[in-house]
Amino acid sequence: MRLWIYSAAVLAVLPVPGCARSCTEVGADSVISVIVDDAVEAFPGSRVGACVDQRCLHLGQEDDDSEIQQRINFDMGSNARSGRYTIVVTVNGEAISNRTFDLEASKPNGERCPPSVLNASFFYDSVTGIGRAQSYDN
Repeated sequence: MRLWIYSAAVLAVLPVPGCARSCTEVGADSVISVIVDDAVEAFPGSRVGACVDQRCLHLGQEDDDSEIQQRINFDMGSNARSGRYTIVVTVNGEAISNRTFDLEASKPNGERCPPSVLNASFFYDSVTGIGRAQSYDN
């Protein structure tokens, strides 16, 4: 009888497949931004764009205020993965600079909880090329 009670107590604390796990519900955007103001200044009147792993956008394509900010935002979705990402800056469809970065996805709601997000900002400098912008998050 005691063995049965002990076994039941052990089973009560083991996780059961399919049961809900404890996750927070922190909202998080998954965005890679490329700041291209130097390219706009260096190539006035040209169509400036950027690519993240062969997915390309140009200023004004993804939202209304991108031309004012001179920033191109790529929505990476809620299932983003860590890995190597190639950033390319384009002028009139031709690459003027590219660089590959290792990016680490984060899980703001817990390691086993969705979403999995990437947040990174890059900039184009006409002298040094593409660099990673500093993060000021704590």
